[in-house]
Amino acid sequence: MLGFRGFYEGTDNKGVYHRIERRVDPHYDGIGGAAEFPVRYDLASLPKGMSPEDFDRKIVLPQIPESVLERIDAVMVEAEALAEEGRADTPPLDRDGWRRGMILSWIHSRDMTTIQAAMGYPKVLTGRHDLEEFALGKHLKGRLHSADPWYRDYVLGLDDEALINVGFYNAHISASMFKWGDNKSGTQNGMDAHRLSDHHIGTDEYPLDLIEKGVNFVVHHMPREHYGIRHEPKAPWDLLEYRLVHDHSTADSEVLRHIARDAAAIIRMLEDAGKITPWQLLDATLEACPPPAKLENAYLLVRERLSAEIATTSAATEAIEVAATTSCDGAAPRGQGAATIRDLELRALRGMEPPATCAELARAEAVRQGLPLADLWPENLVSSLDALAQLPRAVTAAKARGQSDLATHFERWQRELNLPN
Repeated sequence: MLGFRGFYEGTDNKGVYHRIERRVDPHYDGIGGAAEFPVRYDLASLPKGMSPEDFDRKIVLPQIPESVLERIDAVMVEAEALAEEGRADTPPLDRDGWRRGMILSWIHSRDMTTIQAAMGYPKVLTGRHDLEEFALGKHLKGRLHSADPWYRDYVLGLDDEALINVGFYNAHISASMFKWGDNKSGTQNGMDAHRLSDHHIGTDEYPLDLIEKGVNFVVHHMPREHYGIRHEPKAPWDLLEYRLVHDHSTADSEVLRHIARDAAAIIRMLEDAGKITPWQLLDATLEACPPPAKLENAYLLVRERLSAEIATTSAATEAIEVAATTSCDGAAPRGQGAATIRDLELRALRGMEPPATCAELARAEAVRQGLPLADLWPENLVSSLDALAQLPRAVTAAKARGQSDLATHFERWQRELNLPN
């Protein structure tokens, strides 16, 4: 019965109130809604505490149809050709990581189909979610505020009424999506297109689906997957509430937090039943050092933030200028608080204080002054600086694998960012 378990109620991050039928209570109903889906993994026969490499080899790759691998490879070849013509972003340094990112996206899309059914909202998402989703060209044209020339030229050449794939299978934006890694303060390019999908902001033709968005949050934003599109390691379940409170997607969305809590419970049960990717078998601590994709993303973010010391027109500076005009109740000007946060960022970037310490001080200052921390402090700054601290180990590992070109890039980044060897 629709609504038998009550409703997901509350406002979203724009203050809009939602009341959505809650069709399943995980505590009472379990994963009965996914009864028709097979057990894909025999957990009793699989080892626990697998390294990321073993997990990919034993768990992920055997599940991917050959036709999917062929399509992924074709997209990459086309994307590389487009980049040569200046019609797509420069491909990632780590080609294998880019390929793995799309492989994970396919298996994530299949898992999403199972999870949606268990939530009481069946939706066929296999091969679609994050891979092949559509928006009209005119909507892409309305989101060009953060774009490089290649992306602007691509979008402005689209017909307004043309249906454009805003997923990984669009060779024009595939590399850009993978390289993004949630650098909110940076140039968005393909991610601005992808956000038009119905599990991000949606469009009139493909409206926002809050159930799918809530499920997607758990997999990508906790994250449950290991080094997926956000280039972050798998997080343990006990971090869920922290993520719900602090992540920009859910911090101000009461209704999305309610959905995500149910989704997390469902996902955990489906993992334990072997019906979706059993991330619980992967031991993220066995990662010798961050993968090249994470290091590249971290380098790009930190380089951008360091360049802002000299001259910038970034959102952070604009926020400081705006905040400076809005002091109240005799408190210090809000612009001063924003400047304090900026100073904390610079101290972290220059290695003067631990990044995590600076982040906590910045968060406290934002709360005290009522400032939007998301506009002033890059979300992935701490993890990026922590990753770059592993560059010496990454150089050694790359040389041991015979990847001399990659090792050369890592050494150049160390010199450019003035990092210790």
